[in-house]
Amino acid sequence: MSTLLLKNATLLDINHRLQPKSAVLIEDDKIIAVNTNESLTLTADQVLDLGDKTLMPGLIDAHIHLGLVSMDFDKMRTSSRSYISLFAGEMAKLMLQQGFTTVRDAGVVDFGVAQAINDRIITGPRIFFADKILTKTGGHGDNRVRHAECESCPCHMLPNHFAMVADGVSGVRKATRELLRRGASQIKIATTGGVMTEHNSLNGVAFCEDEIRAIVAEANDSETYVMAHAHGTEGIRRAVQCGVRSIEHCTFLTEEIAALMHQHDTFMSPTLFIAREILRNKNLPPRVLEKMNFGFARMFESIKLARKHQVKIGFGSDAFGEPIPRHAEEFLLRSEIEDPYDLIISATAINAEMMQQKDQLGVIKPGAYADLIMVDGNPIADISLLAQEDGAPIRLVIKGGRIVKNQM
Repeated sequence: MSTLLLKNATLLDINHRLQPKSAVLIEDDKIIAVNTNESLTLTADQVLDLGDKTLMPGLIDAHIHLGLVSMDFDKMRTSSRSYISLFAGEMAKLMLQQGFTTVRDAGVVDFGVAQAINDRIITGPRIFFADKILTKTGGHGDNRVRHAECESCPCHMLPNHFAMVADGVSGVRKATRELLRRGASQIKIATTGGVMTEHNSLNGVAFCEDEIRAIVAEANDSETYVMAHAHGTEGIRRAVQCGVRSIEHCTFLTEEIAALMHQHDTFMSPTLFIAREILRNKNLPPRVLEKMNFGFARMFESIKLARKHQVKIGFGSDAFGEPIPRHAEEFLLRSEIEDPYDLIISATAINAEMMQQKDQLGVIKPGAYADLIMVDGNPIADISLLAQEDGAPIRLVIKGGRIVKNQM
C-alpha cells in the first residue's frame, strides 16, 4: 500500500468551479480523501505541492479510433493487424501525455491493446473498446468494392478490422454475442450511413427496430450498453426509441428528437473535430467531401438544440489517422458555442456517466479512481490549455494513482 498527497491545489471539479488550497490523498489507485482549506492536515508517503495550480479530473475522449491508421483509404485497407496495434499503442501513449487518462475507442482497437496497457507493457489511458462496429450489409463500414462478392475479401481492411456485417435479428444477436465474447467494453452500431463510406447517404437508415432492440437486449444482458453512429434524423430517432445509450455525431437533430433524447436519458456525443479535418483533406474522394460539407454546419446547431433540451452531452473527437495528435482541438471548436466549464464537465463527469463509470472516473471524490491532471493555468478562463497537441500546459498526469507525467 502506498499513499500520495497532492496539496495546495486549486481544485476544479463538478461540484464547484475552483477551490484554492485544496488537497487530495491517494491510496494505491483510488482517492481516499479530499480536503479544502485543510491541506496541511493530511500526510502520505509522497507529497507534491502543486503551488495553487489547477488540479482536475483526467480528461476522457469518448469517441476516438486509435487503430485507424490513416485518412488514406488504401493504407487503411492494407494495414496488417500488427501494424494497427503498434500504431494504436503509440497514439495511446500520446493521449496520456495530453491529459487523457481514459478513451473510448469506437472501432478497430481490440482486447490486445487494452490488455497491453493494463499489463504495463505499453503506457496509455484506460481503453473502453468496441472492437468492431456492427453494420448491415451495405451500411456504414461495409467498404467492400462494388464488384465484391457476398463474402468480403481479406485484402479489404475496413470490413475486417473496422466493421462486422450482420443482418436480421438472429444475425445481429450472434454478432453482438461474438463481440462481447471478444471482450468488447460496449457495442457500437451504425443506424445511418456515414461520411467515409462513399456509397451510402447520411440520412439513409440502417437496421430495423427489431434488430436494434435485439442488440440492445444482448448488451444489457451482459451489463453493458450500445452506442450508435447516427447522422440522419430517422436513424437517431430509431436508436433512441430502441434503448441505445449514446448517439454519436447526432448531426441532423431536431427539436422533437432532442426532447425525446431528454425523455429517454439518452446521451449525445458530438464530433466536430473530425468533420473539420475531413473538409481540410482535399485528397479524399469528392463524395466524402460532399457529404461532410452537407453535415458540418448542422452539427453546431444540433449541439445548441441538445443544450436547449437539457440532453447530456459528452465529448469526443472521432479522430483517426494523422489528425489524432490534434484531437483535443475539439475543445476549441465547441467553445465557439459552449461555455468552457460545461465543456470540461462533458469531457470528464458526463463522459464517465455515459460510459457507465459514474463516480469512478471523471470526478475527484473519495472512492473514485485517482485519474488526475494538473494544469498550469485556469482552463475555465482559457480552454486552449487543454487543446494543445504537445500537452505542454498539463504538467502532471496521474493515472490510477501512478504518476505518468511530471513536468512540475
